[in-house]
Amino acid sequence: MAKPLRSADPNPKSVQFSQFGVLDDGHRSKGAMVTSIVINGLILAAILIIGTLIKTNPIMAKKLTELTLPPQPPPPPPIRHPPVMPP
Repeated sequence: MAKPLRSADPNPKSVQFSQFGVLDDGHRSKGAMVTSIVINGLILAAILIIGTLIKTNPIMAKKLTELTLPPQPPPPPPIRHPPVMPP
């Protein structure tokens, strides 16, 4: 027999999001809150430790190297042709 469309309960539980097991009327357990705090604390600690281990030297980062072209070789000496004798 099929369920009746209405129940005798004056305040029935909402079945709007009944497919999602984690979405239960916005209530959280204390264990989930503690787990979230611990995980976020570990992430923050890891970021701080990695930040102190990897030091950057801002002076070296700002140091620029000037690149110049090599000097051009001197032009070859002009070729002198022997004087032409008239016939």
